[in-house]
Amino acid sequence: MQPTENRAPVNPFLMLGDAEAVNEALRRAKAWNLKSRVCHPLDRPSRARLSKELAQFDAFIDAETAADNTRPA
Repeated sequence: MQPTENRAPVNPFLMLGDAEAVNEALRRAKAWNLKSRVCHPLDRPSRARLSKELAQFDAFIDAETAADNTRPA
């Protein structure tokens, strides 16, 4: 790995305009052999995390809303 004190800080947005700088960064990144992992923890909620009280409260609110919708105005 190269020492960082000899190099100026790199602005990644400026680097995007320089194809050679992007290619060099990709070559350095490939040498790191990092494992690729994609996490999407917020894509779908886990039912296991919902507490029993919260589920009961949700059911109560849903029932109350349904009852309000059936009452005449």
